[in-house]
Amino acid sequence: MKNSILFGVVVYSLTSVAGSAEFTNAKDAKVSFAGQASAGWLHNSSLVVAELDKVAAKADNALFANLKFHGKWQVSDKLTSNVNYQYSRKDYQELNDYDLDIHQFGIDAQYDFSAVSVGLRHDLAKASLAGEGFLDLNISSVYLAKFINPELYVRGALNFKDKKFAQITQRDADNEGVNVSVFQFFQGGRTMLSGGLSVESEDAIDSQYDYDNWGINTKASHKFDMFGVANQVQLSWRYQASDYQQPNNNNELRADSLINYEAQWQIAVHAKVNLVSKVEHGISHSTLDSLNYTQTVGSLQVEVNF
Repeated sequence: MKNSILFGVVVYSLTSVAGSAEFTNAKDAKVSFAGQASAGWLHNSSLVVAELDKVAAKADNALFANLKFHGKWQVSDKLTSNVNYQYSRKDYQELNDYDLDIHQFGIDAQYDFSAVSVGLRHDLAKASLAGEGFLDLNISSVYLAKFINPELYVRGALNFKDKKFAQITQRDADNEGVNVSVFQFFQGGRTMLSGGLSVESEDAIDSQYDYDNWGINTKASHKFDMFGVANQVQLSWRYQASDYQQPNNNNELRADSLINYEAQWQIAVHAKVNLVSKVEHGISHSTLDSLNYTQTVGSLQVEVNF
């Protein structure tokens, strides 16, 4: 999907890993740790590396694995610090040029003022493609967040991104943007509706890759019990549009858009083990013929929380 690696890093920076083990240190500051390991199988109808505009009009299957850790330190009643790490690997059966490894690390500090919470965050991602270095991504953020009431949470962020490509250095770029997200909870948190809006501008070494982008996303999530088993379903939708500022080497002025739909069903087969099925469908439109495609990804995985 368009901006797949970038989008994944931003999403992970806004989430925490389920499950925790808490204790109190000598200074009576609460510390918690959590982790998750998962593995599964997926089918991809059209392999894409969006950051390189690389599209294979061929389907393939892959095995994938993920490992996540999250640490939280409640330094005081007002100050909270978080650390996240995630490793993901994807190995395709035939098209090994699309095998992907990503290491992600994030650190966050948030201070709760009486009117609003103010936070600083930095995320680092290192991606390898087919065993070779591919992309280093740094995202620094300043954000404001607040529970308007116990069921309504609002967050706004100013983001600064730095992208460095291992081989195609003309795509190295700086990016500035803002995003706003709203989360509404119902039924004691069992149901959640969220929406977000983002705007960003990217300045690359080669001006043909300069663009302005805006996007919107929505998600609905609901937890319920069926036959005594905990379930969770999620539906999400997002739209992105990019307008490039300079013609490319073929004197073409580029404009892209992407619509993405996702459905996910999670079943708790054990207190700490989930079975997760997911279907994702994307439709990419572009003024460049090579970037007009549809992509459907279906996956099944087992998650273990600890």
